[in-house]
Amino acid sequence: MKYSPSNEQFSAEWKRYISLVEIVSIDTSINQTQDSISDIVKILSRESNIPPVWAISLLSSAVTSTMEQIRKFVTGIILYMDVGDLAIFKHDSTFIKDTLLPFAVLSSHFSTIEISEHNYSCPHGDLLSKFVHNLLISLEDYDATQMINSILDFLYGNRFTFDPARLYVVKGIRDGLRNRQILLEQQVEKLFKLNTSTVESSFRKQILYDMYIEIMLCADLNWITFNNWFSRISSFLVTCPQNGEVYSRLIAKKILQYSKEADFEAYLESENGQFNVSVYLSVKQNISQLPPTKIREFLQQLSIHQLQDLCLTPYTDPFIVSLFGEQLPVILAKLFEQSIEAKKINSELNRIILHLIQREGGFSIKPRSYNQILEMAASSDLGYIKSSGYSSLYSSLKLAIFNQNQKWGQIFEYLQGAEGIPFDEEVATCAYTLLTHSSEEILYTTNALDCYEQHFQSSGFKLRMAMCQFIYRLLSTIDESALRPVSEQLISLSKSMWFSVVDERLMASERELHQLILACIFNTNVILVGTEEAEKVFEAIAESVVEQSYSRRGLVTVLAKYLAKLPNRLWVGRVLVSVYTNSQADYHMFRLENAIGLLHDEDTNSLTYNPENKTESYIEWYDEEEISAKVKAIEYFSKYSNVADTAKDIFESVVLSEKHRLFNPLNRTDGREELNRINCYHILLILCKILDPEFLLSFVRNKLVKALDREALPLAKLYVEWIIAETVVKHIIASLDSEAVVEELVFGPLERTNVEPRVVISLERIGLVVGTRLGKRFTPKITLQYIKDYYRRYLQAIMVLATSNKVAIRHNSLSCIYGLQTVFQRDSHLGDILEDYNQVINGVTSNALALVTNSSQRTGEDALWDLEDDFNLYGICGGVLRRISERQMPSITQHELSTYLYDKSRLTTVDESSAVPILPKKASYPPFQPTLEAHSGPVTVSAKLNLEKELSTTIQTKSGVWTSLSDMMDVNDDEGRNLNINRGELVVLASLVDKPPNLGGICRLCDVLGAGLLCLNDISVLKHPQFKNVAVSADRWMPMKEVKEGAIVSYLQEMKRQGYTLIGLEQTDNSVQLTPELKFPRKSLLLLGRERLGIDGDLLSELDFCIEIKQVGIIRSMNIQTATAVVVHAYSSQHC
Repeated sequence: MKYSPSNEQFSAEWKRYISLVEIVSIDTSINQTQDSISDIVKILSRESNIPPVWAISLLSSAVTSTMEQIRKFVTGIILYMDVGDLAIFKHDSTFIKDTLLPFAVLSSHFSTIEISEHNYSCPHGDLLSKFVHNLLISLEDYDATQMINSILDFLYGNRFTFDPARLYVVKGIRDGLRNRQILLEQQVEKLFKLNTSTVESSFRKQILYDMYIEIMLCADLNWITFNNWFSRISSFLVTCPQNGEVYSRLIAKKILQYSKEADFEAYLESENGQFNVSVYLSVKQNISQLPPTKIREFLQQLSIHQLQDLCLTPYTDPFIVSLFGEQLPVILAKLFEQSIEAKKINSELNRIILHLIQREGGFSIKPRSYNQILEMAASSDLGYIKSSGYSSLYSSLKLAIFNQNQKWGQIFEYLQGAEGIPFDEEVATCAYTLLTHSSEEILYTTNALDCYEQHFQSSGFKLRMAMCQFIYRLLSTIDESALRPVSEQLISLSKSMWFSVVDERLMASERELHQLILACIFNTNVILVGTEEAEKVFEAIAESVVEQSYSRRGLVTVLAKYLAKLPNRLWVGRVLVSVYTNSQADYHMFRLENAIGLLHDEDTNSLTYNPENKTESYIEWYDEEEISAKVKAIEYFSKYSNVADTAKDIFESVVLSEKHRLFNPLNRTDGREELNRINCYHILLILCKILDPEFLLSFVRNKLVKALDREALPLAKLYVEWIIAETVVKHIIASLDSEAVVEELVFGPLERTNVEPRVVISLERIGLVVGTRLGKRFTPKITLQYIKDYYRRYLQAIMVLATSNKVAIRHNSLSCIYGLQTVFQRDSHLGDILEDYNQVINGVTSNALALVTNSSQRTGEDALWDLEDDFNLYGICGGVLRRISERQMPSITQHELSTYLYDKSRLTTVDESSAVPILPKKASYPPFQPTLEAHSGPVTVSAKLNLEKELSTTIQTKSGVWTSLSDMMDVNDDEGRNLNINRGELVVLASLVDKPPNLGGICRLCDVLGAGLLCLNDISVLKHPQFKNVAVSADRWMPMKEVKEGAIVSYLQEMKRQGYTLIGLEQTDNSVQLTPELKFPRKSLLLLGRERLGIDGDLLSELDFCIEIKQVGIIRSMNIQTATAVVVHAYSSQHC
């Protein structure tokens, strides 16, 4: 359909389009944008009459808007578009690369939600991945390859940025290419360049590189250079070989599918050909049919590099083992013999020898063949090998001889540089590996530590790993008597090891090494033989670990695992307090790793997906979640038994710590400090169980009573109230001057009139919680009469407070009365103790229910906790908060407690006199409710955003730009001022006005309302910043003229001669009031007065008349802009 201004359908759509441009990019308004969602969706749809490039231009304006809310909202619309509408982007793929993706991949968008207990999802990441997937499947092959080009360019340009976002985008590409063979040379090269991308964790790197391989498998080998493709895909296979066997077979399948066997053979024979044994064997499917002699011939045809690959393959496929298990060692022995005789050594033999020394299965050399190599090594001129520059091979052979004869001492001597054998890091790695797995008890402790100190600082990752594995085995097997003589050396070594890797910034790729170092340092045997000075070193290292774990995974989990096994020691307790109160980096960023793990586990589009062998990849990679450290720490505190002195020391260290600043925080409303205080209170509350009541009372008097008033965080104040209530009950049960304690901490301040409302509310809750606990168990002290007297006094106090003029006190009092009725109804033995109050309680309760039915605040028992039923690890560590508060803080779930406890027998059985229970005895907590429904399959905009109507809504538009464009068809000059606009002949003479903001506003309103001419004292004011800020762009369109203040009289007389009626805007004794009946002559001139002073007398005498605006308020003047707008609008309504 051809565009025509007279076509109503086109005109309506274009008018709407221009209005949308205005609200998203000029006069930005999020409310108007949200109201216009159906219009935006319609413009992007296949039925739209707006050309795609114009529609994309609208999106570009929105995604780059100055208002972030608009950017987020319109990005959401794009990501939720129907598959059929996404083809619009083939007209401008640069929008995806340069505008959409840069905003969509910002790390702040990637928050996580708990979709079920213990499982997390990233809605934005899932949506982004689905969008890329839908985008590619909506495009034809050619357009899809061009779009992939743009996306890969973006990924390469951002290869050092937030890698989880890149992972979700790559997943979208992989899913969009499934069952399509369209990748060409250009895309293969760009994908290969991503090999240089920075990936923070090895876990994400493995997942990301697996997807790169799967994308590579979508190449069209008919239109691509085979050598290039195979070398590129092999590089990814070598980098992340975890699923290498599966991918090798898939690569081979693709080679056979495209009949590229000849190209494959030619590639292997080329100088730079990369041999991959699994791919080779999969291509040579009939090799298993060959007799042993032919297999030997096949092996002999392989180059040393190919043999090395065959030896070093990480796979243990039974077919490969059975095929080459006997033949390979024979070939290697022959190869070695030929090398020695020819005195032509290939340096790659070194890695083969080292590998075969260590292997116990797979391609291990059989004893006869192994001995054959060793005999040749022993009888050959090894000096020649050494002098020929092959010192590594020389060292490997010597190590092989030591290993064959189990000469462990000689291995240590080699590591210390004895026998003149050159030190080689790869050989040393093998040596430590042999020592670690040796069956004989190692008695060379001092030698081992000397070697360790000698080599650790200058070693690479692999050697350090081997050294730590050996030391760990050593420390775990030798007894205390052997450790004591070297304890000081061990402590020094521990300090050196840890702080050296800290100085190297704890590289994420070496996480396994860091964990192994911690396992060595905090070995129970080492710590038990340590001195007091050693404990200071251990504590310093442990605190450093906690500090470093802020942005690193896997450190604090290992630390907590080893410390929680230790007996009760003060320094251990202090460190575990730090572990429990530690706040790691952004909460969502840590959960994001879990979400990516779940995404990978349930990725049915992955070529490695196996529904019969589903695993938790996150747990496989990291062993435990970060929350496990907190579980082990809190379990440690909950198990204190007969160690009141240690518990007291820990309690005081938390209270007095400058690090935690429990009662004098730097910022009481800071999120991290709030969470830290809550976690500290968790520990204090748990320790209350075994602490002396008098000690607790002193603490309450000195600290917690003040905290009732000073603690700004309601969730933290709950724990203050809980500890006070626990202290009161302890005194009542122990009969330790209980009346005085109850009077001091509950009834006394509750009955005073000068107490702050926030304190009164806390005291009411404490009183009810204490009463509820007393009514559950009678003792010689807690009799029925005692409980009756307690409740009588409590009711007398809160019934008075229920009539308070303070809303918060009144609401809380009614809530407590309602909670009290619930307690009486539930506990039948309490029902009759206050018969004379029942009628009053019932009446108050019914009124309270009527008031709070529609309130979002918790009421009655829902706002309280139980000192007995809730005193368990789950209740203390967040279960109560989950139940009574709308605001959710990070907490430990029942599943996490059950999973990561050391002593799982405590889940069902516990000696309540000695330890805090783990879980509640009954299901007193509501079941988990997912916060957002997980979605699957294509999601439409209308379905997701709940659009109930397709018709456009009324939206606000300020510029009237569509009407203006329709009117401005004929432009007479380049200045754009002589336009065919229906202006009146009103002249506004503003030469007496001197403030630039006022002049800018007058210019703007004159243009908007259609005045014919604006006169200024100084035309250069147009360049003034304040003028331009207010006028926006009105000075480009409004006709203006300079009339100096001194020339006003002559200008008025000239305009009079031209037939203009001269009108002044001023209050005079005979001015005319502006009313609807007042008619302006078409040729009118309006003179404006000075700000504050008005129009001078000599100018008034030149005017035909003055008008004034009717005023009814106390103030008798208007701003000059406002007054001018009223009068000019009155003129415009008559003549424009």
